[in-house]
Amino acid sequence: MTPSERTRLIKCLNLLSSDFDNEVCSAGRAADRLIREASLSWDHIIITAKPEIGHLWDWRAAAHAILSSEHETEWERSFCWSLLGRWRGPVLTARQEETLRKIHKKYFKEAA
Repeated sequence: MTPSERTRLIKCLNLLSSDFDNEVCSAGRAADRLIREASLSWDHIIITAKPEIGHLWDWRAAAHAILSSEHETEWERSFCWSLLGRWRGPVLTARQEETLRKIHKKYFKEAA
């Protein structure tokens, strides 16, 4: 997302606090349109930081990295594809994240 697109998105999001319902609806639709036109999703825009980790964990990138390693087991491959294909939440459950981190650390020692 370019800086000007980000500025426009912020302006739209600020309008969500309007007292006028029509303005709120229009702002929400405009924000969604900006996201789609940038070929992104809300999941790409909204990032959840976990304080106990100290940095952001991009689980989708980790799953893709595992799949591209070409050394993963059939179960690991299936697990990663199930997350990428079906999981719609912005963050994983604690158990999913723990499992994915273990697999990722197995192939990428410096991470996770």
